[in-house]
Amino acid sequence: MVTAKFHSTAAVVCMMAIVAGCTTVREVHSGPGPVDLTVSGKPLVPKTGQEILTIARQTKFYSDGKLIRKLATGQTFEYVPAHSDSADPLTKSMTDGVLTHMFTVTGTPPPGGFAPGTYYVWVEFLDGRWQAVTVDSAGVSRCETAGVMVRQEIRRGEEEHSRVPEFAIHPSHGALGGVARLIVWGEYSTNWVPAGPPPACKRTIYCIPQGPT
Repeated sequence: MVTAKFHSTAAVVCMMAIVAGCTTVREVHSGPGPVDLTVSGKPLVPKTGQEILTIARQTKFYSDGKLIRKLATGQTFEYVPAHSDSADPLTKSMTDGVLTHMFTVTGTPPPGGFAPGTYYVWVEFLDGRWQAVTVDSAGVSRCETAGVMVRQEIRRGEEEHSRVPEFAIHPSHGALGGVARLIVWGEYSTNWVPAGPPPACKRTIYCIPQGPT
């Protein structure tokens, strides 16, 4: 059983898995008190690369939301966010997993880098940790990434909210191999969905380390 302690807020509820078997609050904006989330029962069975590929082939991607990133190495990465058809992506992420995006790589890779081709990213909650699995177009797992951060944002205002998913890249200070440096994060946001009586709505945001800048 994994118990996650959150704080209820009018705007944002954030979380981060930091050790096996334990989930803890990463960020609290404001709120009257804690909210517990308990995940119990059978442990989640990780998806195989072929299972992830099958899901990817059945997934719609929002091509208008693509983002192109050019690396100093000469490679180009084109990211495309996946459409979410879930009314509760956060719960689905914790009980099954979720396909966040695809990306296509062109150009000659550096040593250990992604070869040219198309890849799909799957995020799942295993043993109290969030992790991302990247598979290629043959369904072969090419990368498993720890340190994924997931948060749910709730809004109760009247403002307009995006009905489409989004993908962004941003740098942030962190540690890689014990060395402090700027880390590039890929941030996938689901489209907004209802969160109770109108106009309340919510979305789930997945932040996945991409490596150093």
